Amino acid sequence: MKYCFIVLALTLALAPLAIAETQNLIPDPAFKAANFDPLAEESSWWYYQIVLPSSAEKQGDAVTLEGGKTFLHSSPFAVEAGKTYAVQLSASGTGKLSIEILWWAEYGEETGAKMASPHRVVLVEPKAVMGDMKAFKGEAAAPEGATAAYIRIVAEDGTVTVTSPKAYATK
Repeated sequence: MKYCFIVLALTLALAPLAIAETQNLIPDPAFKAANFDPLAEESSWWYYQIVLPSSAEKQGDAVTLEGGKTFLHSSPFAVEAGKTYAVQLSASGTGKLSIEILWWAEYGEETGAKMASPHRVVLVEPKAVMGDMKAFKGEAAAPEGATAAYIRIVAEDGTVTVTSPKAYATK
């Protein structure tokens, strides 16, 4: 009985640490404030047509990217240099998907934007999604001087539906 009480006490004591560690840093992971038509500055996600034709369409808590090549950027979020961050999401469709993180030394209206070095890190190399929802995950350490980041979801050569993006510090 004493053993069960100790295990329960440790579980309850450590639970807040596990929750804090996996807090989603991505603003608006359910795409509620995403506005693609027309692309508005008030949007929480932005898409860029890299190879035409391409498009982005919000469908509830998912976004469907279609076409030659499309970038979908999250809003920026705060990071600490030297910490490792994981990015994960689920995707389905017929196209290829990759996930990148872009690091910033400065990012804000008052300060402007200054890239950290390295600036762009590919977390998940382009992979064929081909079918039902699958999980994709990658991680990287924030470089020296990084204070902010945003994720870039890249879809190409078909249709990719993305849901549940999450970024969190792992260490």
